[in-house]
Amino acid sequence: MMTKRAFSIPFAAALAALAMLAALAGSAAAEGRFFLRAGTGVSVPSLDGLEHELGTQGGERVEPGLSLGVSLGRSFADNAWSLELYMAAAFYREFIYENDHEGFAGKLRHFDYMGIMRRHWRTEAKWFRPSVGLGAGYGSTELISGGGKMGAMQGLCAVRVESALSENVCLALEGIYNAGLQTKTFAGPFLENVESDAVLTSAGDPLEDKYDSFDIRLGITVWLKKPVAY
Repeated sequence: MMTKRAFSIPFAAALAALAMLAALAGSAAAEGRFFLRAGTGVSVPSLDGLEHELGTQGGERVEPGLSLGVSLGRSFADNAWSLELYMAAAFYREFIYENDHEGFAGKLRHFDYMGIMRRHWRTEAKWFRPSVGLGAGYGSTELISGGGKMGAMQGLCAVRVESALSENVCLALEGIYNAGLQTKTFAGPFLENVESDAVLTSAGDPLEDKYDSFDIRLGITVWLKKPVAY
């Protein structure tokens, strides 16, 4: 079960990002626009500790999975920069985790809650509008649905190319590198496990890891119209 402290971390990150967006909305109303973005694609994860343990157990591995991402943002400085409140999820193929201490069907999932600062170029062009973003926030990785959790700070670097489909809609292709900034222990997935409060390796040690991934997503950006002045 998620503790009160762990539960509050993603919400604190989201509130901080919302506060920054609100500040931009008040100070840059004449030169910026809000936008919504959503995308889907493939995620290739890297968890060295988990992958080493699965190899020790007999050949199971973590395969690429589905990547989903949404963000709410606002541009400023004549659309050359933007700030985004970003949330993403990744879902991976099931695997079997079994040794002398543990036995369960793993359903690896990862969730991110971040703020992203992005630099844009060629903002008035119809085709090929590149941008680069850097972000940081909180990530939660689960070994099974709702359990076996590991929470840590994450960093992100994203490269995106957009092309206009209409005045307010763009097609976006993006590559995202998500890097774990902390090594943490996976919490025990079952309350009835009295041997340990952590997932155990074949050697009987807590399973420690950090989550990295490379994602490729195709999505849509919708720019909200500027308010009409009366």
